[in-house]
Amino acid sequence: MDIENENDFSLIPPEIREAAEVASLNLLPEKSRKVYNMTYESFLKWQKEKKTTSFSESTLLVYFTDLSTKYKSSTLWTYYSMLRSTITLKKAKTFSGEDINNFLTKASDDKYLATKVALIMGVLGACRSNELYEMKITHLQDLGSAFLVNVSKIQRQKLSENLCYG
Repeated sequence: MDIENENDFSLIPPEIREAAEVASLNLLPEKSRKVYNMTYESFLKWQKEKKTTSFSESTLLVYFTDLSTKYKSSTLWTYYSMLRSTITLKKAKTFSGEDINNFLTKASDDKYLATKVALIMGVLGACRSNELYEMKITHLQDLGSAFLVNVSKIQRQKLSENLCYG
């Protein structure tokens, strides 16, 4: 089977996706899963303090340089190992641009149209996550060949900026 087709969301039966989700949760050692997650949460807190969302090598280098003022090298290695495992697992759950394109072009509109609209609006940055979450079906109007989406003044300004500059 072609590897590209294995990543096609629309071709994976729901029970397989659910089983994969359960299996991915078991990739971290059960007894120490809480410690792994706490290590990851500490890194996310540090990222927030430093106003970054990067997982780059440079970012991790600065993070561990900061930690080196508090911990010995053996402890740093343990933290690095746990963080690397957790980041790898979490990143595996994100969609690539190709995954998104495949979903948008190949998944059934009859079943996934609302999800596709939400995805497009999220990727374009038209809504913050909570605004997207709070959106009601009454905010959408099907015009046949297009959808009219009623968003707040702030959302409209952000959408127009993304359409003009994005």
